[in-house]
Amino acid sequence: MKVDEFLDAIGEIDDFYLKEAKEKPNRRKITWVGIGSLAACFLLVLFLPYGFLHRIALNDAEANYAPKDYTQFLVYYVDGENLSHFTYEIHGGHEEMFFAWKNQNGISEDVLLKDIDLQVKIQEDCGNPTDSPVMEYILRVEISSSFADYMEKDNAALLLESLKKTVASYTGVKVSDIKWILVE
Repeated sequence: MKVDEFLDAIGEIDDFYLKEAKEKPNRRKITWVGIGSLAACFLLVLFLPYGFLHRIALNDAEANYAPKDYTQFLVYYVDGENLSHFTYEIHGGHEEMFFAWKNQNGISEDVLLKDIDLQVKIQEDCGNPTDSPVMEYILRVEISSSFADYMEKDNAALLLESLKKTVASYTGVKVSDIKWILVE
């Protein structure tokens, strides 16, 4: 095709088609805002159930396995000729347990606990070798010598029994005997 023929052919083309050919196609631009929004939606859909389930699991764990910083036990005290008791919630150790017992039994502040522990006495001479050994727990208490005044009273046996039962409730073992050691 010669140049003249080509120009004549172009002249016969409708102007509408020429304008349309000059315009670039209207392509939709993908921007960073669009990509960021799409990524945020994807992450939300992906991790929202995980966070929700994780929160449920934490709440269950806290409800069922929350560490308890207290112990409930029974404090026994002399009530006339009998022993009575009440439930005590302790937040400390055996010193607080002794303090609760002492206060409930009307023992003065000058009586101090020096040391307290449980000793285990094991009797292995059982009749049958398949029997487990019998264990006795003996409470050893070192206490200030001012406690001797309370041991001379008529209710001294009940007082000792109240301490034995209080320690048994606190430790969860049956105390068979008490050894008293009075110290200065």
